[in-house]
Amino acid sequence: MRAPGAANERRRSEAVEAAIRRGDLGPVLDKVLGGERLGLEDGARLYETADLPGLGYLANLVREAWWGDRASFVRNLHLNPTNVCRFTCAFCAFGVRKDSASAYEMDLAAVRDRLAPFRDACLAEVHILSEARSGRRIAPEEALLLAVGADFHDLAAAARDARARRHPGRDVTYIVNTNINYTNVCVTRCRFCSFYRLPGHDEGYVLDPAEVVRRALDARARGATQVLLQGGHHPRLGIEHFEDLIRAVSERTGLHLHALSAPEVHHLARIRRRPVGDVLRRLRAAGLDTLPGGGAEVLADEARAAESPRKCTADEWIEVHRVAHGLGIRSSATMMFGLEEDRWRHRVDHLARLRALQDETAGFTAFIAWTYQPRGNLARPGERSAMTYLRLVALARLFLDNVGTIQASPLTQPPGVVQLALDGGADDFGNVFLEEHVVAAAGVELRVTEALARRTIAEAGYRPVRRDTYYRPQGEAA
Repeated sequence: MRAPGAANERRRSEAVEAAIRRGDLGPVLDKVLGGERLGLEDGARLYETADLPGLGYLANLVREAWWGDRASFVRNLHLNPTNVCRFTCAFCAFGVRKDSASAYEMDLAAVRDRLAPFRDACLAEVHILSEARSGRRIAPEEALLLAVGADFHDLAAAARDARARRHPGRDVTYIVNTNINYTNVCVTRCRFCSFYRLPGHDEGYVLDPAEVVRRALDARARGATQVLLQGGHHPRLGIEHFEDLIRAVSERTGLHLHALSAPEVHHLARIRRRPVGDVLRRLRAAGLDTLPGGGAEVLADEARAAESPRKCTADEWIEVHRVAHGLGIRSSATMMFGLEEDRWRHRVDHLARLRALQDETAGFTAFIAWTYQPRGNLARPGERSAMTYLRLVALARLFLDNVGTIQASPLTQPPGVVQLALDGGADDFGNVFLEEHVVAAAGVELRVTEALARRTIAEAGYRPVRRDTYYRPQGEAA
């Protein structure tokens, strides 16, 4: 007896074939079903037909006759041993003359060196994922192999297992938060930023501390437990201004102050010619609780030089967090990726630097990745698809074995992608922002309410739980 599904499929096929016979492809259909070779007249009919669904159906009949329901692919390395060429084809941007400064030629040894990392790559990926599932620490070169070659479903499944080992329940946390951007005046001119205005610009602003307090109190009344304070690198706002600002917010609101990213702290130290440790001690005495992980972008100076050359270097970003952790100030760690210059090797190196510092200090509370938002700025986008984002989340869970929490990015990813991230390594939904302007300036229109956060988590099969800045549950799970 045939299964009902098979019978339904045959009825659909009969209906499609009847529709094809009513059009101009009927004679071709009979030949295809009969296994006959098509002639020139049939080829012309196929080329000229307006029945594209019928054409696709005929092509699929032939494909299935050859291969059944299989779909194959090949993994390939396209290696160009030289770019030297005697021709000057107008359409080619690769070939150059032998005397060109960019000319290169690879000898046999160089070719072998290039091929070596890819030898037996598929077997290596299976082995690495198996080892990662068991909890073994993976090396950066293994992480790069997984990033560029592992099957996504296998990668996400391994990350899901790693998440379950660290967080065995079904809870997914989130925090209600407000991001008050105290100034948009900035001198760094980052090409990827749509928010900043140069000193003297008509649209530049600096919020008075009283206004910051007012906004923080309003957020507290609406359920916020944390204030995120971030802004531009203002050339004339010194450490005293931030001491007054942080003290006012801390004393008047009682909210947790997650304030000033590493580049902002480094900027304060530089313009006042003071050690980073002195700046952080004074800010902590004024009421600073933790540091946000912003301003990292990708921690590879090769990538940073093109888009944010005036901002602190990768080493300086790491050093601010090292000093903060040494003072007992914990922080998050982030990555903003998807610029034209950043590559998977940069992203893996970024993760490796975070893991090394975490081994040293244990000061990071979480890792958060988000994608570059290109509207209204000068930077050119690179690889930043939802699939790339999900691969990075999964890889971060496997590689950052010493960081407890991997956070999703509901501000830059739609709810469906966030749910996939939760099922592929992430254990925290992220922020319900009551106020945010930096990402919004780049055209992001996602607005995350607490109701949307809880619904997104629940529909993914998890229990939504409010948390504090240290990722400790606050209140009962729904």
